[in-house]
Amino acid sequence: APADAGRAESGSPPADAAPPASDGAAADAGDPCASRLVCDSFEEDALGKAPATPWKAETANGGTVAVSDARAFSGKHSVVVTTKPTQYQRAVLALAGGALFTAPSTAKDVLYGRMMVWLETPAADGVHWTMLAGQGEVKGHAGVRASVRYGGQHMGKLMANYDTSNASTDCWQHSATVMPIGKWTCFAWKLAGPTNDMQLSMDGVEIGDLHVGTKGQGCIGHDFSDAWLAPTFDRAEIGWESYQTDVGHTMYIDDVVLDDAPIACP
Repeated sequence: APADAGRAESGSPPADAAPPASDGAAADAGDPCASRLVCDSFEEDALGKAPATPWKAETANGGTVAVSDARAFSGKHSVVVTTKPTQYQRAVLALAGGALFTAPSTAKDVLYGRMMVWLETPAADGVHWTMLAGQGEVKGHAGVRASVRYGGQHMGKLMANYDTSNASTDCWQHSATVMPIGKWTCFAWKLAGPTNDMQLSMDGVEIGDLHVGTKGQGCIGHDFSDAWLAPTFDRAEIGWESYQTDVGHTMYIDDVVLDDAPIACP
């Protein structure tokens, strides 16, 4: 599990940030799943069970992932992930390989995503948590895998995080934007490998102080001189993961799209 990324100093976001999802509006007019590599509202999945292929549910310490009709943004179904109060929590949907990351898709280089999220309760203050991630091997660094993540940590506020296996990094960029609680919220993201660039929008508006280009506010490990070297993506995760002792959580996820082109909020 990553170390506490809370030892941050103030920093300024890049001034040339552009909303990552705004130019996907035309593509999503009409059928939102048209030509998308992965698009799922979970309407065809069995209630009470994890979603079917291409998804894989991954849990730890009593976490669960299941299709639910208790709440939905569209249709009647969503996915609900739950965790219990423990030191480490994990309840995620993972997608590895497949059409998303193989030719002719370019998602392995630039990964776009969108999902509707309803979170019941915030994380305890100071707990680092993740709701979405892109992962893969870092070019030129054999055996080193990187995770490019969005979640949060302090006072309910959102955070970008970069961490690696087989190299010491664990970097952060804190935001002034608070994670919405008890309402449907659209998150859309762009993770650009060739430019080491990541962006996140909320309800169609970019969160400017979460646009990270190569470096954020700081790192715990300095093997890459604090650079966020994005991987060649071969895996994506959505759901809930937290790395210090936290309360239990319930998060609903609906209308998920992953692609190699921009995606608008509904």
